[in-house]
Amino acid sequence: MATNPWKSFKSRYFEPVTAEGLRQVDPPRRATVRRWEKANDLALPDRFVDFICLLGPGDFTGTFTIAAPDSANAGPRCDLTTLNSDFHRYNPESQLREYHRDPESVLRMFAFGVTFRGDFVGWDTRHVTSSRPREYRVLLLSRAAEETDVIAETFEEFVNDWCLGNKYLRLSPEEQEDPEWAKRVYKAAYYL
Repeated sequence: MATNPWKSFKSRYFEPVTAEGLRQVDPPRRATVRRWEKANDLALPDRFVDFICLLGPGDFTGTFTIAAPDSANAGPRCDLTTLNSDFHRYNPESQLREYHRDPESVLRMFAFGVTFRGDFVGWDTRHVTSSRPREYRVLLLSRAAEETDVIAETFEEFVNDWCLGNKYLRLSPEEQEDPEWAKRVYKAAYYL
């Protein structure tokens, strides 16, 4: 088996759950992810699968929560199926057709993350940006926006530019001065 490209990321940015009484959510196994893909008729991006199979669901310093298959014990924002279902429930087709400039992009979007403000991050699964490794364009649907923004061409670019880089400040420029937000880490999801 090939080396997971996120191993060096884990040693630099991963923050495990250490608080007493909290249990860290285990990363899904690749077999679990493959079963999820088959059941949902969706091939997940390869680098995303590598990421969640190594780190599991969690969040980047409270900015972006990343969901994973079969993670319902960590709550609805951390479970990929529940998050995507909630995304489409909160964005009904009738409302999109009335208020959104490109409702089709939202209808085909598959949400894999959510921001601290309630904006959704997802893939445009019809826009494959790489076949090996498989990747999809990453979109951001802001709560109040009339359009969907393309924010990255791959999951890895999203992580590097938005989660670890400073593009997240576009969402909340006032956080630029907060030293806690300057500390970029990926915190594991947990449950009681």
